[in-house]
Amino acid sequence: MNSAMEPRGQMHVVLAGLDDPKVRLEVKDLAHLAVIGVRHDGRITFWNRGAERLLGYSSTQVENVDFGDLLRTPGQRAWAATILDPDRPIPFHRASLSRRDGAPVACMAHGNRDSAGVHLFLSPCQPVSSGHEQPAAGEASGMDPLAVLAGGIAHDFNNLLLGMVGNADLALMELPGDSSVRDHVEQVAQAGLRAADLCRQLMAFSGNAITVKETLDLSDLISHATPLVQMSLGPVPLRLDLTAELPDIEGDTNQLRQVLMNLLTNAAEAIDGRANGRVAVRTRLHENSYGGPESRDLPPGRYAIIEVQDNGTGMDPDQVARAFEPFFTTKFMGRGLGLAAAQGIVRAHHGTISLCSSRDEGTTVTVALPVKGLRAAIPTPPSTQRIDLDEARPGGRRRVLVVDDEAHVRTVANGILRHAEYDVVLAEHGGAALAILAEDPAAVDLVLLDMTMPGLDGLEVLQRVRQVRRDLPVLLSSGYGPEKVSHVLDADPHCQFLAKPYRRQVLLDAVGGLLELSAVDD
Repeated sequence: MNSAMEPRGQMHVVLAGLDDPKVRLEVKDLAHLAVIGVRHDGRITFWNRGAERLLGYSSTQVENVDFGDLLRTPGQRAWAATILDPDRPIPFHRASLSRRDGAPVACMAHGNRDSAGVHLFLSPCQPVSSGHEQPAAGEASGMDPLAVLAGGIAHDFNNLLLGMVGNADLALMELPGDSSVRDHVEQVAQAGLRAADLCRQLMAFSGNAITVKETLDLSDLISHATPLVQMSLGPVPLRLDLTAELPDIEGDTNQLRQVLMNLLTNAAEAIDGRANGRVAVRTRLHENSYGGPESRDLPPGRYAIIEVQDNGTGMDPDQVARAFEPFFTTKFMGRGLGLAAAQGIVRAHHGTISLCSSRDEGTTVTVALPVKGLRAAIPTPPSTQRIDLDEARPGGRRRVLVVDDEAHVRTVANGILRHAEYDVVLAEHGGAALAILAEDPAAVDLVLLDMTMPGLDGLEVLQRVRQVRRDLPVLLSSGYGPEKVSHVLDADPHCQFLAKPYRRQVLLDAVGGLLELSAVDD
């Protein structure tokens, strides 16, 4: 690992804190994040546009007002007292404040303390419009880390449950009808389905969707967010090494800004008062080709990369292995949500996040996000699966292409379908599936397609499939509900939805029914 952290890009700067007049002016004008300055006696001294937008008060209306007066409960006011205690840390906190019109506002709060007092950073857990009207409930766009975490856990857990339920069904297929263990295996499957109900509740809580999809330049996003980030880092110097004219991505500005804040806060904490401690943020373009060393984690294509590097305390191998676990932290007073929440956001953007760290040498976290042109720019790739699609299928079997980035999901679907005398082809991501179809589109009778994969997600693969064969039956499969793809299901008569986790017979009925329906339509 390179601990020298020398700049190597086209743009590098080190920014000062809020005492810098230029930075103060930029932060004053920020509209999407509320920044509030509070003196040691609790009186408000700084109030930016984001705070006006969040709470409805102008800066003149709150000048010298007691910050505690804006909080809704005695418990919240007790939290306000703790943040003014110079001997106590300022953790992330879910705050409940009152708008000028009396309506409640929930937000995530964090802060940085200096000699003048405390600067608080408030991110709404619900959207706030550009005017003063209160947003309707349920229009979630602010990122509550607990909601992101819940969505990520539920998605991954649903795939694990499919392995549990599916393998139980595979075992039942092999057991004699009078076996004494059949009831036990069936109870395993039923327990998995009950756990899936809990996952659906977590998903309902999380919202789990990217709320605002816009075209973004990651270097620009980081550059504009850095004055605010530097304030939250306190005395730790921050170095930017940003590639100019980085290809655009599509994503949610607020969510990706939260990823950056989480990673930089973790990096600053890892410095832990070390002399010469520093943090660097780099961006670059990564070209991932077929068969390359990164192809296991990323489908081929072009990716915008963010690297956050510190020369802090680092982690040992056991800590690295657990770094993305919910609530795991190396700090006694740590929050334990930073990396888990960041991972949930990155996955929702069809990207990957990884970590490299060594004790006493520092840590580097790498985020890879597909560039906006990935969908159109990926050429039809060569097949990596050495399958002769022209050979006669045994017994005239129907061929099902199973596309899923989870190996145990592919294994279960393969076992169930082959036992039912389907011919099965497996693909670990969308690019591999498109390569198989490119060899002979007519050689596949149905596609079982995962909705959430890195790189090309299920809907993007479906769009590409329809350019090759408009009549090919496609069974979209996800642990998320069908509501997110209802517009596709309504418009495409050859497309249906299968919820994860599924039992053996449910999968076979869905495959058989869609094949029969498509044959009638033809």
